[in-house]
Amino acid sequence: MLILDPLDFLARATSHIPQPRQHQLRYYGAYAPRARSARRKRLTADSDPAPNRPPRDDSPAARARRLSWAKLLRRVLEVEPLACPTCPGKLRILSFITDQAVVDHIIAHLRRTRPGLFPPARGSPTPATTETTICRADADGFIYAQDLPPDE
Repeated sequence: MLILDPLDFLARATSHIPQPRQHQLRYYGAYAPRARSARRKRLTADSDPAPNRPPRDDSPAARARRLSWAKLLRRVLEVEPLACPTCPGKLRILSFITDQAVVDHIIAHLRRTRPGLFPPARGSPTPATTETTICRADADGFIYAQDLPPDE
């Protein structure tokens, strides 16, 4: 066990504090700034516009190994994205619609045929009371509030 008086303890503790503008970390080898810049220059000089990537493996075994988006959602969000909301069956994806005009047309049709499916947009909140408050100041600078009854 090491027992130090307070001044010796402070001297040992402050010896680990670096001088101002002195680097604490030093990088050597591949992590040094000069090696990184040299590697970057070499890669830009040697790189071709189209890198040679191996072709994607679309064999049935490779497809089985990859998780679908529905399985990923089930794993991460703990929801079943393909569960039918009305029966215990499973939904099947027929197509993906990416044209915005077609999506707007489908949503407008659903709003007309199923009014409860999309709730109407909320307006601005209405005030809780309709009474008007008038503030008045007297000669001393005190402010008084006076509630007026609503107009009927």
